[in-house]
Amino acid sequence: MIETGSLPNLNQVLADAEAGLLQLMPKPPLNFGFQWSGVRFHGSVVADGGDLVLRIAGDLGVLPYTAEHKPKRERFLALVQQRGTDAHCHFEIGSDRRLRLVGASVIAQPLQPAHIVAGITVLLLRAQPHLKLARDLSMGGA
Repeated sequence: MIETGSLPNLNQVLADAEAGLLQLMPKPPLNFGFQWSGVRFHGSVVADGGDLVLRIAGDLGVLPYTAEHKPKRERFLALVQQRGTDAHCHFEIGSDRRLRLVGASVIAQPLQPAHIVAGITVLLLRAQPHLKLARDLSMGGA
């Protein structure tokens, strides 16, 4: 016969295991990088109020000076100025003169790798036509 007093309380064991897993969960801010479609991206997840916000920025290269390639510079500046209808994805030029494709989205909580990957996937699918447009403009004639 088994004594019930010597058996561990299953509810307590589960509660302790869950508490241990919560301590191991990633916590914002998180920073990471990846490459997709030939573009190097930097990503981050930050807490913004009660939301988790995923941000990615793809480096599309240096904006040429007017003397280097005026038509290309004008095409990229027009691209940045035209925000379009997609509030989650746009182009910007940094203080380092680098053209970036930037996207942001709120991701599901709690913070889990699957939520980050799902958020990145959605942003990259939204970014694909923007990236194609930038490449087409970059390769346009002088």
